Amino acid sequence: MLDEVPTTHTVRLSRCDRLGQPVVALLPPSIYKDPYSAGLFSELQQRHSFSVFPEFAPSGQASIHSVTQLLWSELASPILDGRFSFCRTNKVYVPFKTDENTLIVNAQESEFDENA
Repeated sequence: MLDEVPTTHTVRLSRCDRLGQPVVALLPPSIYKDPYSAGLFSELQQRHSFSVFPEFAPSGQASIHSVTQLLWSELASPILDGRFSFCRTNKVYVPFKTDENTLIVNAQESEFDENA
């Protein structure tokens, strides 16, 4: 995973301040620099290709395994229960609605369609 990040970008894991949920963003290196985040080093690319905000690396050190474990402990229940859509009002995960399913299908189709 660390080696698959485009060399022109860095992946950043943080928490959305509005939703309170973990979010991942693909950012140019000039934006990602955060003195408080822990960097995960790609041996192949010889650079930090993944930036993790402190709450996801409590010891100040992070690895793909530790980050995955932390995220799984938080998100396993909604994933396994099929509750992937987050309701801001109630601050809970709920099943996707028809319009959300349509959006996902359309996004998947356009992702692999070079003419989209």
